[in-house]
Amino acid sequence: MTEFGKRMRCMLTSVARKDDDVRDLRGLHILIVEDEWTLAGDLARFFSNMGAIILGP
Repeated sequence: MTEFGKRMRCMLTSVARKDDDVRDLRGLHILIVEDEWTLAGDLARFFSNMGAIILGP
C-alpha cells in the first residue's frame, strides 16, 4: 500500500468510527479515475472492503 493509501485509510477509519453510515457502501457504484495506478488500486481496495462496487479498469 502506498503512503497516501495508508494516510487515507487512517483518516477515513477515524471518520467511520464517528459515523457508522460511512462504512456501509454496499451496492454503491464508484468510478475511480486516477492516473497513478498504485493509488487507483489502493482506492479500489479500500472502497471494495467497504462494500462498494468499483467501476473502471
